[in-house]
Amino acid sequence: MQSINKLFLGEYLYRILVSLFFLSLFSSFSMSGFAQVKIAEIGDFQLENNEVIKDCKVGYLTFGKLNPDKSNAILLPTWYAGNSNSLIEYVGEKQMLDSTKYFVIIVDALGDGFSSSPSNSKEQAGSDFPVFSIRDMVNVQHHFLTEFMKINHLYAVTGISMGGMQTYQWMASYPDFMDKLAPIFGSPILSSYDKLTYGIFNKMMSLCDGEDCGDIAEATLMLEYLLGQTPEFRVKNTASEFYTTFLNEVCKEAEAYKVLDLYSQMTAISNHGICTESNLQNVADNFKGEVLVSIANQDHLVLPNSSKVLAQKLNAELFEIDSDCGHYSFWCEKDLLSERVRRFLE
Repeated sequence: MQSINKLFLGEYLYRILVSLFFLSLFSSFSMSGFAQVKIAEIGDFQLENNEVIKDCKVGYLTFGKLNPDKSNAILLPTWYAGNSNSLIEYVGEKQMLDSTKYFVIIVDALGDGFSSSPSNSKEQAGSDFPVFSIRDMVNVQHHFLTEFMKINHLYAVTGISMGGMQTYQWMASYPDFMDKLAPIFGSPILSSYDKLTYGIFNKMMSLCDGEDCGDIAEATLMLEYLLGQTPEFRVKNTASEFYTTFLNEVCKEAEAYKVLDLYSQMTAISNHGICTESNLQNVADNFKGEVLVSIANQDHLVLPNSSKVLAQKLNAELFEIDSDCGHYSFWCEKDLLSERVRRFLE
């Protein structure tokens, strides 16, 4: 990935390609050279569809020190296809989550290759792995925190993209469990556009038989790049004569994908919704803490519509980023985003 010519792709695109390369790499390879992900074994876990993940495991990393009264813990769930190592750069003294002040727990979502997933389950490997939901991800995390970490209350929950969806689900499922919420580029309820988008991803990945799925991985990643940024960004950062170079790098990146893991998480995303639209006000009324809702106005991968509606119902601050980087503004505008979340958490 380091061989990509920045002059061909543009600085922003170069940075995003590198970021997404590691994002997919983390979901597939060992962590040699990176932080060693810890594994909590929580036993058999029943899902909301009554299926059971046998010998359920939760991957996680911790940073900072937990106060004696356990009042400074922040949970950061992972985004789609990433794992806890993918989010390390958002943690640190001058980063989004200050680990000199807070005890930061980055928790791996189900299906990411570190927590229980189709790729690492011994008894339910591949297509035998149970179908799970965003709500199941959060329920597993709640069990992990209360039973394994012995933490019964969080200072805050925050997450990006699918992590933002999990943050919204925390609000709905455990409204008294934290003081602050900062969902970033997530969605409480999917729009019809979102459902169409994720339906396409799912149909593509459902063709994977668990063996040679290289073409499916490539097509999936190409679609993610198409929707993850705006047309203006792509045209500006990838000259037409260098498209083949760009495409070759995308295909190399796709080699790291484990499609059945991605499929399991995309299925959860496709079925996401913290409640019906008519009950959204009830969810807002049940949460008494502070909320900062961050959206990307040009996000084509996770539309910000329902986040705007919920922010209004919560009387919460809506932090808007208007960048042609689209959904991946969490990287292009990382400093701006991190500064705003830091102020909110103070």
